Amino acid sequence: TNSLSSDYIIHMIQDDDGSLWIGTWRGGLTHLWWDSSGQIHYNHIQHDPQNPNSLSDSTVSYVFKDSHDNLWLGTNNSGLNKFDKKSGRFIHYQHDPDDSHSLSYNVISQSICEDDSGNIWVGTGDIWIIDGGGINKLNPTTGIFYHYQYTPNNLSGLTTNNIKSLFIDSKNTLWIGTVGKGIKYIKIQELMSKKQNSQLIFTQNY
Repeated sequence: TNSLSSDYIIHMIQDDDGSLWIGTWRGGLTHLWWDSSGQIHYNHIQHDPQNPNSLSDSTVSYVFKDSHDNLWLGTNNSGLNKFDKKSGRFIHYQHDPDDSHSLSYNVISQSICEDDSGNIWVGTGDIWIIDGGGINKLNPTTGIFYHYQYTPNNLSGLTTNNIKSLFIDSKNTLWIGTVGKGIKYIKIQELMSKKQNSQLIFTQNY
């Protein structure tokens, strides 16, 4: 038990205390830290179908720490998880076809970030997906998602709903890495001023 939960590592981050949070393929989330003597310790956090507050998926594709010290985990097929490190509880955000303000798609790659207003941005879809869910903006206070997606009649909008990576720079610009359609970017303020899926102008770089 004092080893990694899986040898297939997808993503990891370092916490403020120097410990590592490691997302794995089918091994859940591993927390690795060193004690004062230098010995390595491991805590394995797995999906438990009997526990509604557990991790929602055993494959963790991305780990992101927000400004409030919460961990946000993207999963292979079970949506977004918010992890409270103090309580050890997970909140699940998943796609609900009957709720237009839920997560747009349950497959998340390396695409979670936070803007300077505390909103969480999530890209969905991946290489093997025909039509992913595009970009999601989550207000953590309300739990409401807004979607920004590819539409055929919007030539200046997103060119695909399969989003591989997201990044917000120091000028509050959202950079969007797509699957097979290059890089797009847009100011967060412009996105916030428009309704979801309105005629937004995304600039493309190659």
